Order: sequence, then C-alpha cells, then structure tokens
Amino acid sequence: MFVQIFFATFPVFGKLAMREVSPFVLASFRAVFGALFLSMAARWLSRDEEPFSGKERLTLLVLSILGVVSNQLLFISGLARTSAIHAALLIATIPVFTVVVGVVSGRERPGLRRILGVPIALSGIVFLLGVGRTHLGAGNLTGDLLIAANCLCYSAYLVAARGILSRRSAISVIAAMFRYGALPILLFALPDLPAVTAFGYRDRVDRRRRHLCDGSGVFPERLGARANRRVHGGNLRLHSTASRGC
Repeated sequence: MFVQIFFATFPVFGKLAMREVSPFVLASFRAVFGALFLSMAARWLSRDEEPFSGKERLTLLVLSILGVVSNQLLFISGLARTSAIHAALLIATIPVFTVVVGVVSGRERPGLRRILGVPIALSGIVFLLGVGRTHLGAGNLTGDLLIAANCLCYSAYLVAARGILSRRSAISVIAAMFRYGALPILLFALPDLPAVTAFGYRDRVDRRRRHLCDGSGVFPERLGARANRRVHGGNLRLHSTASRGC
C-alpha cells in the first residue's frame, strides 16, 4: 500500500515540476539522488552481503535498462506530452503486459484468477476516472505511445527481476540498478542542465524535487522490490494500477 500511495502522487507532482524543468532534468534528479540515497542505505542495511558476481552485474545492467532508464525516460517523456488521465489509463496495461511477458518467458502461469483480475482492474480504473472525461485524441498520441512502451519495459523488468531478488536483498539490487541507470539518464539531461544552473530553483521546485526523489521514485522502487520477491508480477501490478488511477 505504501508503494502505491507514493506512486499515485507522481503524475500530479510530475506535471507541476515540469512547469519549471525539462522532463529529462527531472528524471536525472530522481535517478542521481535516488542512486546516492539507495547506495548509502544499502551499505548500512546490507553491509555483510557479498559483492555481485560478473553474471549478476550483467543481469543488473539489463534490469536497470528496463526498470530505471527506460522506465524513467519513457514515462516522464510521455507524461510531458499527454494528460495525467491518459497516463493513469495506460498504466492499467501493465498487468496485461506482465502476464503476457511472464507466460511467453515461461516464468508465470496464467491462472484463472489473474486472467479474470486484469479486466476487472481495467474496468475499475475506467469507472474511477469516468469515461466521459477520457478523450483519447491524436494530440496525445505520442505521449500515449511512450507511456505504453514504458509499461511494456516495466512489465519485463518485474518478471525478470524475480530471480535475483530471490537470492539478494532488495535494497542492494535496487541500489545497483539506480547506480547503473543514473549515468545514461544524466546524459539525456545534459543539454538542458546549463539552463537549470543559470536560472536556479525556486523554493517550491526544491520541495517538489525532494518529493519526487524521496516519495514517488526511491521509496516505491525499494518497497516494490521487496513486494516483488513475495508475489507474482501480475498481482503486484494489479495493485499498482488501482493506486495510480486514484
């Protein structure tokens, strides 16, 4: 529940923050500060854990591309080009993608409860948002497609991460993923960073940035990883879908 509460705040606060900074700059703040915070937390909470092997590091790199780099860049770019309502509706496709990826990869079994749960979750989101307020027009098509691609990447991450999360602590895995993902995201933000340095920040933007780093980026990733160790990917995203639509 804590994961979903934090995640549900992102579309609103993300839209507000992007009035002041570009989408990639916002994503770089989340990634860089998230990597620093999580690395310190991992050193304190998992100090006795053995270093990752070469094979595990390669796995973490792939997971970072799916769960951090693609997730952050695609979603924030899509959110900048579409409405929060569109984003909430498209996030509801994650359980569908997760079931498909899990079944195709042989890591998930499409049980009857999960198959029935997907349309129920989708119909619940549509009901909560109100069909009359959802206008899928061509003007938002690019943003919609970016968020849909983000959903597919994140679903693949949820399925692929279960193996290493069953052997390693969640905080160590997520910290490593953010360390690997921070540099690529920062490179995307480099063209926009000089403008940020030149004009500085307002107090309210600093508050939004801290919220996005601490509330809707870092904590949900850590808590979500712990949950992912205990439940199937499809079930995890069904709960996330409901909260992001709130």
